[in-house]
Amino acid sequence: MSSNSENFPLAIRGSAPPLPGADASSMLRALKRRWAFALLAGVLGAALASALTWSLYPASKYTARSLIRVATAPPKIVFETHDPGTNYFTYQKTQITLVKSRLVLNAAIRDPSVASLESIRRQADPVEWLEKTLMVDFPGGSEILQVSLSGDLPDDLAKLVNAVTNSYMTNIVNREATERIERHAGLKKIYERYQSGLEERRRALKSLAESLGSSDKQTLAFKQQLSMDHLAQTRTELLQVQSELRKSLVELGAMESSTDQAGEITEGMIQQATEAHPAVTELAGRLAAARQRLENVMRIDRSQIDPATTAARRAYDSLALALDRKRKEVRPAVEAGLQKVDESRQEFNRLARRVNVLRSQDSSLNQELTRLSGEISSFGKESLDLQSHQDQMEINAETARRVGALVEAIEVEFQAPPRISILDQAAPPKTKDEMKKIRMTAMSSLGAFAMLALGVGFWESRLRRIQAVEEVVRTLGITVIGTLPKVPRWATRSGRSAVARRRMVEASMIESINAARTVLIHSTRADSLRVVMITSALKGEGKTSLSGHLAVSLASVGLRTLLVDCDLRSPSIHRLFDLAPSPGVAEMLRGEINPTDAVQATIQDGPWVITAGSSDERTCRLLAMGGLNEAFRGLRNDFDYIIVDSAPILAVADSLLVAEQVDAVLFSILRDVSRIPEVYAAYERLEKLGIRMLGAVVSGDEKLQAGYYS
Repeated sequence: MSSNSENFPLAIRGSAPPLPGADASSMLRALKRRWAFALLAGVLGAALASALTWSLYPASKYTARSLIRVATAPPKIVFETHDPGTNYFTYQKTQITLVKSRLVLNAAIRDPSVASLESIRRQADPVEWLEKTLMVDFPGGSEILQVSLSGDLPDDLAKLVNAVTNSYMTNIVNREATERIERHAGLKKIYERYQSGLEERRRALKSLAESLGSSDKQTLAFKQQLSMDHLAQTRTELLQVQSELRKSLVELGAMESSTDQAGEITEGMIQQATEAHPAVTELAGRLAAARQRLENVMRIDRSQIDPATTAARRAYDSLALALDRKRKEVRPAVEAGLQKVDESRQEFNRLARRVNVLRSQDSSLNQELTRLSGEISSFGKESLDLQSHQDQMEINAETARRVGALVEAIEVEFQAPPRISILDQAAPPKTKDEMKKIRMTAMSSLGAFAMLALGVGFWESRLRRIQAVEEVVRTLGITVIGTLPKVPRWATRSGRSAVARRRMVEASMIESINAARTVLIHSTRADSLRVVMITSALKGEGKTSLSGHLAVSLASVGLRTLLVDCDLRSPSIHRLFDLAPSPGVAEMLRGEINPTDAVQATIQDGPWVITAGSSDERTCRLLAMGGLNEAFRGLRNDFDYIIVDSAPILAVADSLLVAEQVDAVLFSILRDVSRIPEVYAAYERLEKLGIRMLGAVVSGDEKLQAGYYS
């Protein structure tokens, strides 16, 4: 009978944490578990590897060696010569490559005495052979460069090694010394060229200083500032003159259009101006009109006594008198006006003279401005040239000083000892080098031992066996309700001491089972869970043993307990309690017997048992159809607890069918046997079906091996 997963918390909630792979700690624990097998595999592999290496490795040969000292830094007497240098490790690698270069090897075998050696004549390509067989290294990272060659002809080996060493010294080391001399000569030429350039610049600097009157920067700057101030003042004066000239020209143009430039004031000019006066002109017009009327009247009145004639004449005379009076009246004003015109003419003449003066000043100031601008431009250019010469002289002088100091330092350091020198020429070896073969054999055996031992550890760690109770909780997230101790091998031996030890182990096992029983009762009592299935991921993980122990422990405290063997394909409960295998669950499912008739008694105060019986295909079909539900429903009234031993979850589907018909499931995990991926897969299958998970009991805990009574 399945339970609702929403009502009961699962032992695993959601997705389980990712399963870790093999690491160093797991490999060490795996080696600890399989140390005997790893040791055996390593010893056998080491023996085989050493035998193969000893038999297949070439026979020992003679080895000739020469020693060359390569100093960490170029020796010096006093000065640093600033020779181009590199990291010493890189320098060592470079020298090794140069010793084995074709330049050195070709030069070595070009010597007729070397070319005639038998070791050389045997080779189709002596240079290629030397590249492969010649050993060049710095033993222990020291300053000693070792050139060695192994073979069967000791005299040839010594001559070849010495020939290569001498060729290296001639074509590489001595060439570097020659290049150093050439570099020194080049530096001397550079120094002389700088000295010549400095002399030329000194002459140019002297000429510019004489032209400028000084070579002092502050003095030249002061003179240039004075010239610029003078130029600014002249430009200001020119702007003022040009402004006054433009103003005077405007005034002169205005006066020129309104001023009469004739001679002196005459009577005629006064009379003309008087007659032109508006008041006089008006009266003159009126007088002319009166004369015209008088003449018209007189042509009509020949006697000239007519009143109209008299009136016309009287009007004419009156206007003539008024005109004379008006002329006398306006004459002073006219004379004053003519006097003002004369003053304006004088002002005009004065302004014209002013314009001429301003034009002369403008021309003069323009010439002065042009002269000053040219002087300042020339002065500035010459000052810049002087500054440039001075700056370049300082740079060249400093460079020349450094180059000269370097030339002198190199001349002194030519007396220093060479960086690379031959310490020991090769001599014909007297004995063969056996240690190389021994070292290779030892290295191969050690390598094989380590590889096989680590391989065993890696293989074992990849199995991801559960190694500790903490892994069940930390890695899988499963609640552990109990742990059972590991039964040591010595507990199965005979003898008096073995009996005492077995009793001690049995006591520890009973205590652990009772502790698990207490937790189980506490976990099931609140929800009235009475049918509990014991299962595991795979076969051999202690589920049947756990089922039997747990049933006995429950019965020992007065609880009516029934142990049901539902592992129909591989039953074992009947052997555990020495009972008849049939009838049992199979017959009960097929309806051949009642559930109560299948119950068998065991020891006194022990659990009752229903064995598996004789299973067939029909039994499996009935199990899938929920046949156990009816049986468990009837047995619940007779027993406090029903412990069901089922098949492994991953082995067959029977256990999943049984799990759907019980109240809860308890998982059995065996330390160093159960594997994390399989346990997780089994738990995940049960969880997807909504099965109530009580947790797990871990067997084989070494911490409980000695027990409470040890």
